Amino acid sequence: MKNKRGTTTVYLLLLVLASFFGAIFLGLAVFSFNTVNSVLSQNINIGQVNLKNATDTTFGAITHGFVGNADLIGIILLMGMCLLIIMMGYYFGSSSPKMFFIVDVFLIVIFFIPAVYVSQTYLLFINSTTLLQGTYTNILSKTSKFVLHLPSIMTTVGVLTMILSYVGIRKDDKINNEVSVLGY
Repeated sequence: MKNKRGTTTVYLLLLVLASFFGAIFLGLAVFSFNTVNSVLSQNINIGQVNLKNATDTTFGAITHGFVGNADLIGIILLMGMCLLIIMMGYYFGSSSPKMFFIVDVFLIVIFFIPAVYVSQTYLLFINSTTLLQGTYTNILSKTSKFVLHLPSIMTTVGVLTMILSYVGIRKDDKINNEVSVLGY
């Protein structure tokens, strides 16, 4: 691809969609694990095996580990995507004229609209049923906060990416096999 201008800014749309679907998937996985674990944790005997004891030592341990760390997993994935977009802007910034700065600002303004829509849809999804509301507000509180504040996070990541894409190390800045950063 010859004209790569704007590709790092376009990844903001990917951030918006991946945040939404990732948070929903993580919440549904936590809800499913909790539901299956509570059904299997009934204190009944099947043959000579107590179902509660067998579940607590096998599937229950996995469930408690996953549910206890689900919010951390979600935040690490979401913050990792943000850092990856910012680093891509720095390392893969093109040597385009500075007038493309205006195009990047326009793209960030355009991507703000789907970010607001996605965060409001996520809020509606959380409040749609009391079954999922406890999972998203109590267990995945930080991940939910990230998705609910997605417009401001997306704007911040976009501005940082845009600035760093014009400040990054360029291939044409090499003089005598030395890298010139900001003209020095």
